[in-house]
Order: sequence, then C-alpha cells, then structure tokens
Amino acid sequence: MTMFSRSQRGLSLVELLVGMTIALVAVAAATSMYVGTRQTSRVQASQARLAEDGRFAIFMLQRIIGQAGYRPPDGTTAIQPMVADYLTPDATTATTKLQIKFTGDNVSSVDCSGALVNGAQTLTISGTGGTLSCTNAANTATNWIAASASGTGGATELVDFQLQYGTDRWGPAGNGVAVSTAIGCGAAMGSGLARDCVADSYDEAIAKANPASIIAVKACLVLRAEAVDGAITKSAAVANCSGGSVANSQTDKKLYRTFRTTILLRNR
Repeated sequence: MTMFSRSQRGLSLVELLVGMTIALVAVAAATSMYVGTRQTSRVQASQARLAEDGRFAIFMLQRIIGQAGYRPPDGTTAIQPMVADYLTPDATTATTKLQIKFTGDNVSSVDCSGALVNGAQTLTISGTGGTLSCTNAANTATNWIAASASGTGGATELVDFQLQYGTDRWGPAGNGVAVSTAIGCGAAMGSGLARDCVADSYDEAIAKANPASIIAVKACLVLRAEAVDGAITKSAAVANCSGGSVANSQTDKKLYRTFRTTILLRNR
C-alpha cells in the first residue's frame, strides 16, 4: 500500500465551503460599495449640473436686467436722455415676464445669447412652461433653462419663476422719502429735494402703473433636475418662490434647488 504524506492532501469539503463563503461575502461587499459609489456619483453629477445651470441663469438675469436704460456716452458733456420704458413689467404676467430696453455700445452690452450688441435693443425675459428664455426684438428666443425634448433626460427644467419690483414711492402721493439733490439719485422734486432711490416696497401694482418708480428687481428661480434617482429622498415637499409646496416634489425622486438675486437698476 502506497502512503501519502499529509502535505499532499487537498482541501476538505468543510474547508472548501468556508473559503467559498468568505469569497462570496467579499464579492457582496465589493458590489455593494460599487453600487453605492455609482449612486453617489450620479447624485453629485446631477447636483453639479443643477448648480451650474442655476448660476448661469442668475448671471444672465443680472446682466440683462442690469443693462436696462443704459445709453453709451456720445462724446458730449450732456447726459443723454433715457428711454422712458426702459424696464416694463408685462401687463398681465408681471411676475414672470418683463421687457428691457437699452442702447448697446458693442463693447460691454450684450444680447440674450451673451453676444456684444450695438444700437437700440429690446429684450424680453419670460419664465413659463418649464423654460426660462430671453427674446430679442426679432422674436428670436434664447433658452437659458429648458427641459430636454423627452422630458426625462439629464437637463434642468424651470419649476417656478417669480419677479418682484422694488419701487421708490416718491412725492406727496407716494409717501416716499425725499432727500437733498446733493445726495439723491432720482428726479428732482422741487424745493431742492430728490428721490432717495431706495426701494420702499416690492410691489407689482405700483410697478405696472408707474415703471419709472422701479429701482430694483428681485428674481427667484426653482429648478429641478429631470433625472430620476432612487437614492434621492426628501422629508418634506420643496417650497416654491411664494413659500407654497411644489406638487409631488416629496416623492418624485428628483433634485431641486432654489436661486434668488436682487438686481439694482444703475442707469438712472
């Protein structure tokens, strides 16, 4: 009978099962870590896209609205008159639409797309139907925020848009504050007084009735990532610009973000 040494024996069934169990546990742990990392990466990418689109929209709002009433110097010492309707809230949808007029100088003035422009310009900003857009006088629209054609892609869509107008109530009827013309920045009111050009209230009705009283514009955007991700959970519904709840936002597995800015009208 041939005798084999212990060192030549193979694994026993018990040893094989123990080894397989350890390997399966290691594979399961690695798989779980991989899936978790992928989910985190997707959410972070969606957050970054949402933040980038929101910052771009805010930048363009600040840039375009801030140009309202601008007119370049013409080489004379006289201040050129400003067009009367340089910023006009829409008559029916003032909270989501307004018109801006200015004169481009082809140096720092831009249109809806960010391209330099020259001469008289009329631009209209509108936020409706999931899209924030800017349209020029030729009715050519530039979408700053827009959902994809399918509505389920990786784009960003507008959920809520609200404009508020800071009005400077001046004169006896407006009960605003009047200051010396030496420090005031608005139109002279007689007796050496002028508007203080500080918003007394943010009022849509006054702004529509008297656009010349507008000295600032507040803008609010609520944006939503189109992509759905099961890793996204919310403890409560997302608030819109007015403080109400966005329908189905608590359970739709989508990312939201709110952006706000206040734009002072410098060209007086």
